[in-house]
Amino acid sequence: TATSEKSAFELYAPIASFESLRIKVENDDALELDNEYIIFNKESESLYSTLIVSDRPFFIEQAFKSIMESSVTVISPKDYADQSGYGLYIFDSYSPSELPRDGAVWFINPIGTVKDSGFSYQSEVELENGGELSLSTSSSSLAKKLRNEIKGVEISLSAYVKCGLYKEFTTLYSYQGNPVIFAGTNNYGNREVVFAMDIHKSNITVSFDYAAIMRNLIEYSFPDIIEKTGYVVEDTLEVNVIANCESIRIDTPSGSVKYLDTSRAVSEYILTEVGVHTVTVTVAGTPRVFNVYAESAESERVSTVYADEIAIYGEAGNDGFDGKYDMMTALFITLALLFFADWGVYCYEKHQLR
Repeated sequence: TATSEKSAFELYAPIASFESLRIKVENDDALELDNEYIIFNKESESLYSTLIVSDRPFFIEQAFKSIMESSVTVISPKDYADQSGYGLYIFDSYSPSELPRDGAVWFINPIGTVKDSGFSYQSEVELENGGELSLSTSSSSLAKKLRNEIKGVEISLSAYVKCGLYKEFTTLYSYQGNPVIFAGTNNYGNREVVFAMDIHKSNITVSFDYAAIMRNLIEYSFPDIIEKTGYVVEDTLEVNVIANCESIRIDTPSGSVKYLDTSRAVSEYILTEVGVHTVTVTVAGTPRVFNVYAESAESERVSTVYADEIAIYGEAGNDGFDGKYDMMTALFITLALLFFADWGVYCYEKHQLR
């Protein structure tokens, strides 16, 4: 069943799962592209597991267990030996000798510089009278996503880690211009989040915004490769670049092929053609195929017809009359003949009366 009001359209169908859904409007108009819409199922193909390396994992572990369904393993820093096979590695008050290459990485209260991490440890700064973090006001799309549903409640701290950034990161919170909570990608192209602070030396875990902060950063670390499948021409398609992404290929409706940049956390492509675009994301040698549909812009769906003259064409039928509206045409001709006959009689009588 379907309901619509103005431009809103909702579809209800008893379907447990599907690969694609095609909607065809029966009372169509002259522009065929207006009359159908295709929806694809964008369920993520990735299953993630998390390794937390910490001696005090309670707040982080509970956040992950309450926000997302993920297999969480906790070990002490002394037991860490370059483990692999996880979708996310969280290092709390510990800095490994080498950066994991096969998953996203979080650093909480880093204690040293890790090669290829994209930032460097400089010093720990103690705040005698405490301090307050400033929420980013950046208008970038990533900053807006990281601020989603964050109310801006005061977060205070007694110390933070001063970091130098040599890759591009998006700052969520800062202290006097120094980034404290920031996100980006490391030199391996994997997503990375940094809390340049000891969370036990702040009120962040009891803050009203803590759940929203953690949810946004978790969603950033475990993104859907394609977040939606329905677009309008000239919209920007965003493809989230996950760990070990080797290439992103787009096959357009016209048959041309485009390759996107995989060095950033999000790769963008402006959809210039109407129809189905096939997005092939190769991760660790395995291709994952997604489909998105771009419909024509609303301004192009309004048909405006201009004509200098009108002609009626059709197939012969109905006793010699022509086309689908033959009976109406016959009636029009009959009425026209009666009108001219009546007008002729009127003019004749008027002339005679003179």
